[in-house]
Amino acid sequence: MKVTFRAKVKECYFTDGTLARRYIKVPKVTSAHYDVSEARIHPRYGNMANWDGFPSVVQGAMLKSGVRKDAAGMWVELGPVAELPAGITVDETGFLAVVTVDIG
Repeated sequence: MKVTFRAKVKECYFTDGTLARRYIKVPKVTSAHYDVSEARIHPRYGNMANWDGFPSVVQGAMLKSGVRKDAAGMWVELGPVAELPAGITVDETGFLAVVTVDIG
């Protein structure tokens, strides 16, 4: 099952102007971010797909897939400091980056 969203790539700089890190903030996950019919037939998540709390289950699965979380929220770390985890792809060709997280 894949979770897809679009967001702007943000950059943090050191005081000398060099790039410290690039990241994408993950929005609150809703049913618009994943295919509900695919979730219903998924062997692990199928019995929970119609539940109102299912987006929270999806967020937990995203954390296991390599999305990071702290008090400020969830984010996807981009280079130059870190490589993307295996289940995350980012397409930065447009104004907004398209992020796809494969949660298995």
